[in-house]
Amino acid sequence: MGATLEPVDTAQGAQFDGWSLRASMRSGRPRLDVEFLGEPKSPELIVYEPTPLSLEIADLLKRRGYERREQPFTLTSGAVSHDYIDGKLAIAEGAVLRRIGEAVVEVVGQPFELVGGLTMGADPLAHAVSIVSGAQWFSVRKAAKGHGTEAFLEGGRLTAGARVVLVDDVVTTGGSTLIALERIRAAQPDVDVIAAVALCDRGDTAGAALAAAGVAWLPLTTYREMGIDPVLPVS
Repeated sequence: MGATLEPVDTAQGAQFDGWSLRASMRSGRPRLDVEFLGEPKSPELIVYEPTPLSLEIADLLKRRGYERREQPFTLTSGAVSHDYIDGKLAIAEGAVLRRIGEAVVEVVGQPFELVGGLTMGADPLAHAVSIVSGAQWFSVRKAAKGHGTEAFLEGGRLTAGARVVLVDDVVTTGGSTLIALERIRAAQPDVDVIAAVALCDRGDTAGAALAAAGVAWLPLTTYREMGIDPVLPVS
């Protein structure tokens, strides 16, 4: 499985367990190109076990933001699916958003100083986590500000040694999270990104991509708990 790479605005690549992964921004949209290079180094079976928290979040998404569509549609990653998950709608109510913030703090399980990710999927989660944890929130722009500092980052300031958690809402490949990771490391190479958390992981690509970048992947729930098919990388 391979992909033809188009001219990109920015990109970050890595290899993990037999896979080559390359995140990029094309015309302001994140994309992850994936290519299998050979036999994986760790062929043993990995058994996924749902948790009470992951089942709780899946139930919330199914009740408040899930729709099975008769006609297939194209996701941001370029993949096609019948299963639509509107993460922003699902967490639009204040009490629900607070619960999601608490859930992120729970799965991270260790102190951190900043939380954020690529706008706008990450923004409500970052704000909720900031409120319940006291961490500063930040937002990563898809394009640099056109005036003033011309920066990609807004909100809390990244400092050397700061412990950072990346967040996003519904993830298919992890491309948006990898773009955010690249930009915060470019802004402050000495930050410590301890984890990346998504509201829902729709596939099996993001975990490998984040592991290759040295970041723990901690989705609140996945396609398994949602009872839907995984989204496969676009070849």
